[in-house]
Amino acid sequence: MKRIIVFFSILFYSILLQAQSFQIFRTTPNVQVYQNQQWIPAQKRMVLALSDSINIPNNQFISILNTNNNQIIEVKTPGKHCLKKVLDATLRESANILSYTTQNIANAVSSNGKSQNYNVYGATMRSEFNTIENNHSLTFKLLPIIAGIQEGKLPKQSKLLALHTTEIDSTKHFSIVNHDKIPYVVNILRIPRTGNVSFCLNVDKTDSEYFFVLVGPESTLDLSHIALGLDDATYLLVATPDIFDASWLEIGLQYPPQTKTKKRVKLEVSLSQ
Repeated sequence: MKRIIVFFSILFYSILLQAQSFQIFRTTPNVQVYQNQQWIPAQKRMVLALSDSINIPNNQFISILNTNNNQIIEVKTPGKHCLKKVLDATLRESANILSYTTQNIANAVSSNGKSQNYNVYGATMRSEFNTIENNHSLTFKLLPIIAGIQEGKLPKQSKLLALHTTEIDSTKHFSIVNHDKIPYVVNILRIPRTGNVSFCLNVDKTDSEYFFVLVGPESTLDLSHIALGLDDATYLLVATPDIFDASWLEIGLQYPPQTKTKKRVKLEVSLSQ
């Protein structure tokens, strides 16, 4: 049963990944895009395909907007690049920053004896059925919250965790503050007025292992290296002491399970401030 769950999770995730669309958010004057068998100047709002290539001269850059989740990926490495490869590399670097940060937090928490030993690189979906149950439980808890927000109803917000927003040069940046004495696994859910919701924090994933984002006890997690375009979507902090897989949960919110689980997890939510 667990292998079937993993197979369909990976299948849906692959379908959603291929359905993503991109356009140029910002670019310096000399960047070029290879489309229709020719190099043309990169222009703001130009639609890009993953098969396109980009040419970045020295000291130039291009910012690419993922129109599905509103995330902005900035590419500065000089040279000619296949768009898909350079996006994969940039997102992997972002994921590594998050995983290194949370690994340091996990080590500090474990050594101080304040919490259980969170293994940032562990908890595989094939061997850790408890984590699958956490995802399942969170899905049913989040569904009515999302529906309420889309109808203009604000949820009861956490007094323990806060999501702060800073706007810089037409982009949105976040930080997460944890006032509690225990660590929380966190992610930020983007809720548009219509359409599918998506998580903002991309973390690296394999078929059998995933990372998660952790904010330590009585501390702040700075996410300033991750930029989002300004829009009218609602951003919701999802926080729980239990480990969950954001990609699995995102799929579950779009394709809800048919039956509820008896597993209950603590959920804290906070709207961006």
